[in-house]
Amino acid sequence: MALWRIVVKTGGNATYNDRRQCLAKGMSVTASTVPATQPLGLSREQMSLARLFMDKYGIGIYSRKMSRSDFYCIKVG
Repeated sequence: MALWRIVVKTGGNATYNDRRQCLAKGMSVTASTVPATQPLGLSREQMSLARLFMDKYGIGIYSRKMSRSDFYCIKVG
């Protein structure tokens, strides 16, 4: 198992369900994954990452449009 911290690179126009919401640079969530690869590259992990942002910040993100260009993946453990 790997522990990852997903951090927003830049705020503004990411892919949101509601255009009135936006993520700010530096917002982050922590997620654990079974494979050791970055979770943004795996479609099954993107859905759980979008749910983590929704639970923590109340911002809905389209999970299929999450990419490495909008988020950093930092391996914590």
